[in-house]
Amino acid sequence: MLHFVENVPVDSVRSASYNPRKITPQAKADLENSLRSLGMVKPIIVNVDNNVILAGHQRRQAALDIGLETVPAIFVRSANPQSEVIFNIMHNSIETSKATVKVSGVQPGKFTYVPRDRITILKQPESVTESSVISSMIARNGEWGSAVCDEMGNVILNAEYVATAVLMGYGSLVYCIPESKRKLLLYYLSKDYGEYCYDVIPVKTYAQSLAQPTRFKDGRKAKISVVYENFVIPEVPKDKSIFDLGAGKMEYANYMRGKGYRVCCYEPSYRVAGGKHAFDLRKIVSCILDTERNVRKYGLFDVCVLDSVVGSVANNTFEDIVIMTTNAMMKKDGVLYTGTRSMTEVTGTQIQAKTRGNRGRFMYFLDDDGYGMSFKNGIAYKQKFHTVESFTALLSRYYEHVEVIRTCYTTIHCKATGPRKLDLKKLRWALNEEFNIEYPNGYRHNRQGGLVEAVIQEVKKRDGEKGSV
Repeated sequence: MLHFVENVPVDSVRSASYNPRKITPQAKADLENSLRSLGMVKPIIVNVDNNVILAGHQRRQAALDIGLETVPAIFVRSANPQSEVIFNIMHNSIETSKATVKVSGVQPGKFTYVPRDRITILKQPESVTESSVISSMIARNGEWGSAVCDEMGNVILNAEYVATAVLMGYGSLVYCIPESKRKLLLYYLSKDYGEYCYDVIPVKTYAQSLAQPTRFKDGRKAKISVVYENFVIPEVPKDKSIFDLGAGKMEYANYMRGKGYRVCCYEPSYRVAGGKHAFDLRKIVSCILDTERNVRKYGLFDVCVLDSVVGSVANNTFEDIVIMTTNAMMKKDGVLYTGTRSMTEVTGTQIQAKTRGNRGRFMYFLDDDGYGMSFKNGIAYKQKFHTVESFTALLSRYYEHVEVIRTCYTTIHCKATGPRKLDLKKLRWALNEEFNIEYPNGYRHNRQGGLVEAVIQEVKKRDGEKGSV
């Protein structure tokens, strides 16, 4: 049953420290003006167990700032902080009205809980994904949503929520906007009152392997590597050396070795077999030492493979670290084969400005840098999405020549050659960060020093003693 309280003291509920949305001064002013003109037609949503706001942080703050003493609120249960974050991320992005829904028995200027039998769905929701997310949130948290209708009973905000709730056997809380204020409401609803900013949610580099797609499963190909199957295997002769950065479970590296290739690989988040969060540090360090031996014996590599790693970085700084590392590991005439997630995957169905969902079973909610937030086994991780322009611009900072070799709905693949001269001090820093990431409890293995120095010496030979400033 819906737990709705129309007049909750505004200072009795508190904001979450992890709120991943920010608001501009202009948007804040617009929100305050809308509350002055219309009142709060959308209740905030609060965790009943601790009075922490799950959705509506900006509205509650605007209410405080203009002197409102109470706000309408819906109280729900949220199992843990992770669930609170997920709710917060998803809520604002599914308040759409592409379905056509009509309600009866409402009064202008009032909230009414409309039972299922007084709700008519004239047009079903367009997005199966969106309805699936709404229904999973209702199943997990209970009834949490509300809608706004006009005096004729036409739902003009959150029709998807109402339609999905009806299909699950629920009614819906509805605020009826007076006809005299309908146009003003639509004006304010057309504005963007927040955008995602995930800086407040801690994400560890070691968790980012969760963002990488599965290549093999139980010894069988579940999803193959396009980079290897389409480009590396057909184009790279066996006498060329290969370095695979972010090699996952190293299935392709082992496969290539079995075919007679000289392959070194490194996966910073290699996990113990069967372990969810335990890292096989012996295996990780072994890869580093093996790569060091190869660099000292043979020099830099002919080919670097960076498969899906760019799409699983935690931030732009580490994105640069990854590309700088491939630059450092490569011979002057070497080739980088790489691929990443395409922004078209999440712009196939636009939900709101700044917030998008795809046509499949997942929804992504992106910040201005193209990062989306996800969770697995209680661990937060990010996924990065690029346009062709942004991906080639990134690679061009570190390579003279960048060629787009494949694009599709979900991915972009490029080939890069001509590693640019980089400042050696900055390059040494990047290599140390890449090959000595922080693990749980702040642990670092500190076994990368030999490899870093071996690579730097080879880069000096390749680029000249001083590198570039």
